[in-house]
Amino acid sequence: MSGERVAHSVIATNLIIELQSHLRGGTCRAFPAGVRVHLKADDDEIFYYPDLAVVCGPQELDAKKLINPKLIVEILSPSTERIDRIEKARNYRSIATLEEYVLVAQRIPCVTVQRRTDQWRSLIVNSPDSVAELRSIGLSLPLQRIYEGALQRY
Repeated sequence: MSGERVAHSVIATNLIIELQSHLRGGTCRAFPAGVRVHLKADDDEIFYYPDLAVVCGPQELDAKKLINPKLIVEILSPSTERIDRIEKARNYRSIATLEEYVLVAQRIPCVTVQRRTDQWRSLIVNSPDSVAELRSIGLSLPLQRIYEGALQRY
């Protein structure tokens, strides 16, 4: 388990560095884990703490939550993968501003990108030399950068 927590942390750090560097000077901002996303699904109010979220344009946030993310990233772990792939995926889609939902595996280089414009179909990128396209923020991100220091072969 501790190896997975370390990998999770390394991947999250790599992603936030890449996102912040790419977004610097623009109207978008990346938020790391610990920032709550608020949404309404059916008649329920739901709060999640994604591993990363990007908000663009006017920052509709208050002291405790984001309400208009454009991109959400979850780093999968054995204990949360089912919730991330099914429950959160379904509920996040109810956020009108959300354009992309990205799932990042911990143990192997594998990134799943789901886009509103593609009816939320999954695009799986799993070759170590491939690039994950985050169209919502105009970023092409090599998997090697995402996984640098997280997997032995990187």
